[in-house]
Amino acid sequence: MALLCVLVSSGCVQPAVCGNGICEAGETHESCPVESGGDCPPVELCGNGFCDEGAGENFENCPADCKAQHYECCGEYCVLVDGAEPDECSVDGDCAAEPAESCFVELYIEETKSAGSIGFSLLEAEAVYGAYAGLVVPLDSVDEADYALRTYNGEGMLLGEYAAYSSRFVVFDDFSDEGEAFGMEIETDYGVIEAILPHDVGVAAVTVYCNGSETDLGLDFRDLEGSC
Repeated sequence: MALLCVLVSSGCVQPAVCGNGICEAGETHESCPVESGGDCPPVELCGNGFCDEGAGENFENCPADCKAQHYECCGEYCVLVDGAEPDECSVDGDCAAEPAESCFVELYIEETKSAGSIGFSLLEAEAVYGAYAGLVVPLDSVDEADYALRTYNGEGMLLGEYAAYSSRFVVFDDFSDEGEAFGMEIETDYGVIEAILPHDVGVAAVTVYCNGSETDLGLDFRDLEGSC
């Protein structure tokens, strides 16, 4: 017992503090009940799979039930606001609301239609650094896409496929004398597709796949200029 007292007083073992929002080792519902401003919910509540905030359960005192209400980022947990995506964590939580920044490639692709055939050519490509992950659209994450952007390594191995959408269609509202029509669509012969792809130094070629054929854009990520 004497040895234990020395360890506690020296800080090797920190005593539990009732009321700090965390149900720590040494605390129980009996010694530090949440109903009285303490930290520990009733034993019969914690572990039942339901985060009963009305009874005082939260992630700190019962993570088994309340983990679904938090999102892990930066090695911490932050509270999700109603209907939010993980990169929209509440700034009042444990970590910042800003999505992670990384390297991406911003593409501008010319799209033309002539005699029924659609052609593509690269107008501009630049390496950029920022929080652009939400603009990257993997092909397998969507039900429909007009085209597929494919990336290949130097050996011709497919690395990734991303959705791309035609920019040749103009949507407008018609207010003619014959009546009103909303969401009308007209097809043009020219457009510019904007796309964001993850920056991978192994990418040696990018193509546009359309109706069974591929157009090589002549782009090698290793030659890109930009902020990455």
